[in-house]
Amino acid sequence: MLLSQFGCIRSHFILVKGVFHMNVSGTRREILGEIKKAGEISIPELTKKLNIVTNAVRGHMVLLEKENLVVFRWLRQKRGRPLKIYKLTENAEVYFTKKYDYLLNEIIKEILQLEGTEKLRFLSYGWGEWGSRPIVLEGAEKFQQILASLS
Repeated sequence: MLLSQFGCIRSHFILVKGVFHMNVSGTRREILGEIKKAGEISIPELTKKLNIVTNAVRGHMVLLEKENLVVFRWLRQKRGRPLKIYKLTENAEVYFTKKYDYLLNEIIKEILQLEGTEKLRFLSYGWGEWGSRPIVLEGAEKFQQILASLS
């Protein structure tokens, strides 16, 4: 299954820019999702959000660091030890879908509502080519089905 222009799943590993990485699932995928939502997050925040013990989160973070999916910076506090603040690396982006097909379908619906079928047909004329190269869009078959149903 193609994830993006960067990677594809191969059993328990994922190929990203020519390098195999572990296929992240379960708790690690949840951790990546929380970091994506927050932008940056600490281990204490992750333990509260995921309701798991601190040592388990630390263990997952060590593995995610080794896979170059997260990086951290130190944040000094008024008292106590500095805090590690984690954020995603560019390599982690392959684990998040872009949903381009959903966006395309929403745009098509909006054009149909505002402009009608003739405008959609006019706009879609030539979408199969961009200069001399064909365009391949995720969800293109669904778009063709929508156009065919309008006939």
